[in-house]
Amino acid sequence: MSGSAIGVALVLAAVALVLGFVAWTLIRALLVNKRIADITAKPAFRAAAAIPSEGQRIAASIQRLTPLAARLDGIARDLEIASAAGATLVIDIRLVAAATEELLDALVPAMRGIAEV
Repeated sequence: MSGSAIGVALVLAAVALVLGFVAWTLIRALLVNKRIADITAKPAFRAAAAIPSEGQRIAASIQRLTPLAARLDGIARDLEIASAAGATLVIDIRLVAAATEELLDALVPAMRGIAEV
């Protein structure tokens, strides 16, 4: 066998080896693609893919609740102010009642206790 025939045989063997690697790579790529398709077809994957949209929906709900929380804070402050005003009013009413009682005792001491049953 001559040197050129050996060279041609080696080139053909190298080409066959390269074609084998290309075929093996294509088969692996097809298997990986099939595996990816199997994974994406599973309900768990679809549910996991829906998580970001659910998170956005929850975030939008929270955004809608923020003004409501601000209004409720305002109502709570108003109730606190009204409660303080009510307490002040009760104290003032008791002072007026005590003053009225003392005036009645001073002006009409003999009639004290007549209205009590």
